[in-house]
Amino acid sequence: MLSILLNYGAELGLPGCLEVAQVLERMTLRVPKDIRAVWKVKRPDKLAMTYEHASATVKEGLARKTRRHRSVAIGVAAQFEFTLRQIDVIGEWEKVAACRHSSPEPSSAGARCGVLACASKTWRRGLST
Repeated sequence: MLSILLNYGAELGLPGCLEVAQVLERMTLRVPKDIRAVWKVKRPDKLAMTYEHASATVKEGLARKTRRHRSVAIGVAAQFEFTLRQIDVIGEWEKVAACRHSSPEPSSAGARCGVLACASKTWRRGLST
């Protein structure tokens, strides 16, 4: 869980997160075999999203009446109805290729109007109008 949080912090550009995540990545942290075996037996099976799951998520998202919850409801509805991956619905951060011209600002290379950019990354849109 710590590595997930550190990677998320590194994605946001928070100071120190990338360095600590890289140190953890080099370390060998293994769960003892007996504990891992017990965990594998106890963990629930992965389930595919059913109509009931999607419907309950959409209903709850709309009932909470905030923009964030409505966005989740719409995203889940689209993901389920169109049988798309979540990343195809909401989008993802992509690294920007290094600029080869003389401009000191690599973010200006290939920038398009309305594109969200942060440091060396841009947001690849999912579904949009």
